[in-house]
Amino acid sequence: MARYRKHPFLAGCIGLFLLHGGQVRADTAKGVFVDLSLGAAAAHFQDIGQAAVSSSDQSGFAVKLGAGYWLSPKWGIFVRGLRSASIERKYEAGPYEARVESIGVGTQYRFFTAKRLSGVVKLALERVRTDVRESPGGMAFERLDGGSTNLLVGGLELDYALNDSVELFMEIEGNRDLGKRLEASYSGIGLRVSL
Repeated sequence: MARYRKHPFLAGCIGLFLLHGGQVRADTAKGVFVDLSLGAAAAHFQDIGQAAVSSSDQSGFAVKLGAGYWLSPKWGIFVRGLRSASIERKYEAGPYEARVESIGVGTQYRFFTAKRLSGVVKLALERVRTDVRESPGGMAFERLDGGSTNLLVGGLELDYALNDSVELFMEIEGNRDLGKRLEASYSGIGLRVSL
């Protein structure tokens, strides 16, 4: 504390922030919001009858952008889009590489709050497209390519309210079936701003 005595303005600002911060609650969000999440689309390859060079799958960096509306402190609706960098696996026949893109609409429910912290469960209907960049070809590898498909995706968030309009969040989402033998899940961290 001694160092703050030399800087009363700084000490006062910190004190006001802490005093105000103690009054922030995670369940005060309402109205329109936008969010941005950065993370990884983790690939889960299943056996296609082709020998893999290694058992490790390459996950792709992913960006997710969304917008929505809090209908109440607990219920919200949203629209969002996701785009990943390449996910890949090396086979003896050659490398397989694809990019995942999706757009969807959904709902979210804040199922618990504890001052600044809250938990959110989400369910979205998405249109998912697999853009194959490189493939050895053949019927075996066609089972990895689902083209475009509609599916339900569930997810969980842990949110931390910085103030009444800004939240940091960590999220995980269930698998997206990209083909008969390929799935991808998503995990990331993000920022949500209520407007």
